[in-house]
Amino acid sequence: MPRPPSAEIALRNQQIYALWRDGASLKELAEQFDRTPQLIGRILAAFHPDLDDEDDRALHRGRLESLYQDVQEVIRNPGFMMAPNGRPATGPDGEPVLNTGTRIEAARTQLAVLESMRKLDGRDKPVRRIHQVEHSLAEQQAAASLAELRAQKEAEDRKRAADIARWERLRVIQGTAEPVQRPELPPAAAEG
Repeated sequence: MPRPPSAEIALRNQQIYALWRDGASLKELAEQFDRTPQLIGRILAAFHPDLDDEDDRALHRGRLESLYQDVQEVIRNPGFMMAPNGRPATGPDGEPVLNTGTRIEAARTQLAVLESMRKLDGRDKPVRRIHQVEHSLAEQQAAASLAELRAQKEAEDRKRAADIARWERLRVIQGTAEPVQRPELPPAAAEG
């Protein structure tokens, strides 16, 4: 079982972690604290489980934004093309030629950073579509649907009434019942 670090080492490790969260690279931290990048990585890994998802996401987003800005600076100032003699290559006008290959590679890196940001933010999830229907069209559709339901109900009522009438005639024919006169329902009650 490893022994716990001394208070001095614990303080140094906390400083390393704080600087890393502020954007320092492993290489910069290794140089500053005279340690190897691997040791700095192990120190940071000891702190990492303490991060909750939101802090970790914010930290990663900050690093991506910093990387995006660094790459943007390379796109603005790509440097010059170098000639085989080790000096900047010159164009027909005698002026140094900008390194367009560096710009292209930086733009590809920038695109990869943007894609990583999209994934981190969850922007590629399918968007729920909200269907909007014009009010008058919705009223027409509702009225048509109600008319269809009323027609189905009336057909069912007619069929039921015919079945009842047949049943009553059958009972009268069999002699098990007297003929019954059904009173007509008022129109308001029939629509029910």
